[in-house]
Amino acid sequence: MRRRVFLKALPASALALSRAASAQDERIPVVGGVDAVVLEDQLRVVVQMDGSSPFEVVPGPPPGVVLKNALYLPVEDTRILPSGPVRSYRIYTPLEGAFKTVIEFDAAGGSRIEARTVGDPPRLIIDVLGPSLAPSGGQVSAELTRLEADAQKEMEGVRTRAADGKLGLRIRNIVIDPGHGGHDPGAVGLKGIKEKDITLEIGRKLAARLERAGFGRISLTRTDDYYLNLSDRTAVANQYGADLLVSLHCNANENRKAVGSETFYCSETASSQEAERVAAFENSFAEPEELTRQESIVDIEWVLFRLQRKLLWKDAQRIATDIQEALKIGIPVKSRGVESAGFFVLKKARMPSVLIETAFISNPEEEQLLAKVETQERLAESIASRLVAYAS
Repeated sequence: MRRRVFLKALPASALALSRAASAQDERIPVVGGVDAVVLEDQLRVVVQMDGSSPFEVVPGPPPGVVLKNALYLPVEDTRILPSGPVRSYRIYTPLEGAFKTVIEFDAAGGSRIEARTVGDPPRLIIDVLGPSLAPSGGQVSAELTRLEADAQKEMEGVRTRAADGKLGLRIRNIVIDPGHGGHDPGAVGLKGIKEKDITLEIGRKLAARLERAGFGRISLTRTDDYYLNLSDRTAVANQYGADLLVSLHCNANENRKAVGSETFYCSETASSQEAERVAAFENSFAEPEELTRQESIVDIEWVLFRLQRKLLWKDAQRIATDIQEALKIGIPVKSRGVESAGFFVLKKARMPSVLIETAFISNPEEEQLLAKVETQERLAESIASRLVAYAS
């Protein structure tokens, strides 16, 4: 069970106010809000700051963390916790000496403290791991927190591996996302063909084929010419509990000689400069608030999802490869292969997700090809033919 604990500022003394004024003159970072999440055998403390500050983990006693160049304006605060490996913790700034903020924990024996800074403005994340989570020896992975490592071990254990090597992936419910729509036409070809119209036609045809193939719930993020922002598209797939999200697009390039189909899956870093360009173009249609919105760092479900999606992206890579192989055979355009990049519409999908650039609408020949019903049918048939293998 998770509990949130918020520390409230206490009235500061006159000396503290004097120290605060001095800190402002020296531009010393100030500690803002302090938030805590209590789990069964873990405490996570998140310290908000208005500037960066070096820190060190102090083994104790008492164990804690010292921010070497920071000021906590309430001067001192102590919080008693209802459960978990920490009975209470204290945060304070000494009234004399160099500016620093000390966070001390009354923790169970055998506990371990891990700390790191994230974000801009920076936040200090402190994890106090109880005896059942703290390792008896060795080093914790630099890439995963202990919480993430435990989650990964659990997830790997429950994933059944099918004999065909598809990691036991079974797809029943699919959300199809026809890119763009409404006031957002997407890319527009020389003949005036709009990406939003092509993706909707392909999406409708793909949905019909998947329904005939005996899949479960097949849904479209849009069924007509109206606008949805990128977050809403992902939210539809998440709310419907989809097993797969397929986002349909038409590629475009200033070089009108560029041709071919390409299938993408999500990754933190782009697999090539071209993949980065495509992702930047598609992400440019996001609303400004979508790009700046941040998840709460103390949301443990979000922490676990950040780990889970790495596994989902592995499944998506396999699916993208299968789809691209079908497109290579099924439509008369060059195959540009499989790439990965940080597509906004794919990043927060809680299932494997792929983005298909069917062909270049900026190329005159491929624009005409995309406008043909026959090509749209072949695209839908090619995609559906490879997804059927995951339905059994």
